[in-house]
Amino acid sequence: MWYVAFSPNGRRLATSGNDATVRIWSATGPSTPLVLHGFGASVESANFLSATEFVSSHDDNTVRIWACQPCGPIEEVLKQATNHITRELTPEERAMYLNEPANSQR
Repeated sequence: MWYVAFSPNGRRLATSGNDATVRIWSATGPSTPLVLHGFGASVESANFLSATEFVSSHDDNTVRIWACQPCGPIEEVLKQATNHITRELTPEERAMYLNEPANSQR
């Protein structure tokens, strides 16, 4: 890990590292971080511009300004997800991804 930055409201933090990723963590309790990758170079630093916009610097001498859609308000994230649904999840997928019992009826 190279760098850590808190969001303006203090509820999230971003970390960057030499594995070319940025991780967005909850600062309010234990959770699995959102891992953002595909930058193509080590992420030397990442900082919040707003709740969903970031700036990052990389060891290939680039600076990127980018948006993190999953970092938005949960209502907006759910709306985006609903707009991209192509099929219902199987009972096995619901159990795996939504922690629902595999035999639950919807």
